Amino acid sequence: MYMQFEDFYEVELYKKSGIISIVGPAVTNKKILASNLIKSIHDRTKRDNYMYKFSITIFSHDVFCDYNRNMGKITINSDWNKLKDYYLIKKYYLKKNKSLDKEILLFDDNVTQFSLKNKYFQKILANCKKLNLVIIMYSNYFLNFVKSDFYLLLKDDYSSSQVNIYKKFYKKVMSFDDFKTYFREITKNEGIMIFDNKPVKKLKKLARLYDADKERRNYKRQDPNYDVISDESGMRFF
Repeated sequence: MYMQFEDFYEVELYKKSGIISIVGPAVTNKKILASNLIKSIHDRTKRDNYMYKFSITIFSHDVFCDYNRNMGKITINSDWNKLKDYYLIKKYYLKKNKSLDKEILLFDDNVTQFSLKNKYFQKILANCKKLNLVIIMYSNYFLNFVKSDFYLLLKDDYSSSQVNIYKKFYKKVMSFDDFKTYFREITKNEGIMIFDNKPVKKLKKLARLYDADKERRNYKRQDPNYDVISDESGMRFF
């Protein structure tokens, strides 16, 4: 059996409100991917002069959560107990305005038993489309409490994890041996495999994310007169 790979562009994640689950073995890898996803959609829409209005709210236990405040309206909460306030405020504005601007809501940590038992966490997930939220959360292979619209599958060498991914998403379309081959090929070199709840005709791989700062640096380095010593954009002050 031979199956083709199809590039999947991250703009598809934001066209409609819904839930995105980043699935993998380590929280650090998930954090890096989430950060790159948010930066990419911000930089891409700004580059293309696309008036894409969105705010970003992040719930993170990491007090040093590193997101660029210049990306727009961004709020970072280190206390997940504020989920109640967040939900009630969103509900109030929805009732007042009948509709809400799209918002990216990131749960920047593995979804824990605390989160699952929090009724406002559950209310936010259940009402994400009404609240016009694109929710990004970190999941594992055993969380079936909510159906996500997209699953972003990170590299995982544990055979038990691969079995769970296979049974959940690909059992009806290929053998386990074929799946292991494709999964290994797609996820090598930090590649991300995508499952989007559509019939699997082509396996999907996350296309290269956009980074405006990196792009600018690459253009500068292509200039034969570029002097890295005089490049103030690369300076860091401590």
